[in-house]
Amino acid sequence: MKPFTVAEAVGTRPSFLMASPEKALADKVWTDKRFSGTRVGDFAPYLFDDLRIAPETLRTLDRKRFDDICQAYDSPKIRNLSRFLLRLRTGEADDE
Repeated sequence: MKPFTVAEAVGTRPSFLMASPEKALADKVWTDKRFSGTRVGDFAPYLFDDLRIAPETLRTLDRKRFDDICQAYDSPKIRNLSRFLLRLRTGEADDE
């Protein structure tokens, strides 16, 4: 496991692993069988309406970390998510 994906919460009993926000989002999108993610344009309603994630929150994700995660997944669905996040960050995505 790469260190940028999961961190161990120590000092608590029992200890547990917690994913970074970038890894958690990629995991959720990748495992959600209800959402195909085949079109970049489908991500706005999915993320904003279905998952109720604010656009401002998505803009704060670490781009480098997400790119590394995207490479590890090697999935068209996650590549489309990455493209959507880039468009959102540059103002090209619909974030109503």
